[in-house]
Amino acid sequence: MNPRSFVGIIEGFYGTPWTWDDRIATCRFAQRFGADSYMYAPKSDPMHRDRWREPYERADLDGFARLLADANVRVGYAISPGLSIRIDDPDDRSALVAKCRALRDVGIEWFCLALDDIHAGPDMGRQHGELCAYLLDALGVASLLLVPTDYTSIRSNPYLDGLAASVPEGVDIGWTGPTVVADHITAEQASGRAAALGGRRPWLWDNYPVNDGIMTERLFMGPRRGLDPELANDLTGYLANPMVQARASWVALASAMTWWQSGTADEGWQRAISELGWDVFARCCDETHLASLTGDARRAFLVAASECGAPGIDDDAQRWIRQVHREAKVALAYLDAETIEAQLFAVAQWTRLPDPAVSVFGPRRSFRPVLGQRDDVGFELKPEAIDYDRNAIDALVLGQARQSI
Repeated sequence: MNPRSFVGIIEGFYGTPWTWDDRIATCRFAQRFGADSYMYAPKSDPMHRDRWREPYERADLDGFARLLADANVRVGYAISPGLSIRIDDPDDRSALVAKCRALRDVGIEWFCLALDDIHAGPDMGRQHGELCAYLLDALGVASLLLVPTDYTSIRSNPYLDGLAASVPEGVDIGWTGPTVVADHITAEQASGRAAALGGRRPWLWDNYPVNDGIMTERLFMGPRRGLDPELANDLTGYLANPMVQARASWVALASAMTWWQSGTADEGWQRAISELGWDVFARCCDETHLASLTGDARRAFLVAASECGAPGIDDDAQRWIRQVHREAKVALAYLDAETIEAQLFAVAQWTRLPDPAVSVFGPRRSFRPVLGQRDDVGFELKPEAIDYDRNAIDALVLGQARQSI
């Protein structure tokens, strides 16, 4: 594996950024499962993106200093100037360097130039690479990552050709897998990305368990499935993008960290849900568990689900806990119905279960940014973006009802 390898968290979602307390607690928890790095990149921090030229207030810099002192991992800072930077403008270049130097003065020595989610044509690859080279040189000894505008492609195109020709060798170039959200990522795909970058292995920005934007109805609390056990050998590093709910992200992050260490995610996930007391609730937010059960085991799990909690995240997860209770109780009522009247009542309750703002036991209707990129760097929607009719409670009630007819 590349000696520059790193594994950890990139706080890179859209939505309310975490608190400093949540950052520290999450980093310290993830470090126990193998994490060694944290990158600050919240899209909705205006000083990171929309108002990137403006310096941070003293209180913010003190927050970064506290994070450096207490997180137990390496701390990095990402800046995302792409919405408004004039790449060849000396004033903008000076503002970019000044912003990063202020963070370096606090003690940060690891940076990321994030040029994702912006309008840029295929001819911009070389300019982005040259801006990256300028920033690296200006920061001196600091190390630098790059998130390019084309962060999904696994074959050569004009943008990536220009990027590969101009990004300095010491800068690792980011990739999210073959789509923005990628359920499956293989070593072969990573090798394709490396070939498209002139032989340079990428670092992986993994958009799991993130639930921002169009995914806010879900808590992704299952293990990180779908990563090839050999994938880590084709990467220079791995950073998982967590949920808006910091502490609810912990079990998925634990699974991702242990995947990096051993090639399997389940061990870390099992250990985390047991340690935190979230065994039942996490399984209710993971669409596969209830669907795998039958008979007495299924009923016992539904009983546990109907009264489960999530110690330490009750406030953040309250809506989901309440929905788990509702759905489990309706399923039990249907399973236990001994008369046609009781069955009809349970079915009537089941029809009222769907809540578009809260999803548990698997999606009824879900839309995720499973998007690839064309050679012109524009996005294209993949069929996997639309996910529906995979709710385990629906499957249970419908399955039982069909047997009764």
